[in-house]
Amino acid sequence: PLMVGYDSVMLDVDCEMGGSDQYFNMLCGKTLQKAFGKREKFVLTTKLLEGTDGRKMSKSYGNCIYLDDEPADMFGKVMSVNDDQMESCFECCTDIPMDEVKKILKGNPRDAKARLAYEITSIYHGEKSADKASEGFDKVFKGKELPDDIAEVTVKEGALLVDVLLENGLVSSKSEARRVIEQGGVKIDDKTVTSAEAKAKEGICKVGKRKFLKIQIT
Repeated sequence: PLMVGYDSVMLDVDCEMGGSDQYFNMLCGKTLQKAFGKREKFVLTTKLLEGTDGRKMSKSYGNCIYLDDEPADMFGKVMSVNDDQMESCFECCTDIPMDEVKKILKGNPRDAKARLAYEITSIYHGEKSADKASEGFDKVFKGKELPDDIAEVTVKEGALLVDVLLENGLVSSKSEARRVIEQGGVKIDDKTVTSAEAKAKEGICKVGKRKFLKIQIT
């Protein structure tokens, strides 16, 4: 906290804004500035944005919604947040007035979440991409159909599935790939992959609820 707070001394800041989890660190900076005869600093905290599992959004938890996520992935991640997170997400991540948010939340939770997902996706990718992401989500999760834009990859026979998943962006690391497989979250043609050492097979690979990849073997 002292070293973090010393940044304020070096910059001689008027105000520091940060998440509520950084309140103590920012107060350390305020105290240090006073001790060094610098200007008085004001501290402004904001709500912590929760991840898809209700915990603090953190890369280490694997529950982040990234600003550079593809539209379909961003939309799907927002649709997976807990119902009790929606009001906070509307407040922190959209421009919708809170009186309108309260009306939205009085309706069907699924519709409210779809509105939230649409608003967030449209902010970062535009309305056309948000429309497409919404349609694709409904097609997969309501109609139980496959999305139209499944990426295709051709791999050599004997290639490890974890390598294929990593190389094609379906996971962020081999350890994540192994963890998802061990948790039963990877399927090829609706058959659950049970071993993290499994070889890639031809078919439609599904990772979690939203990620698909068509695998061909040479």
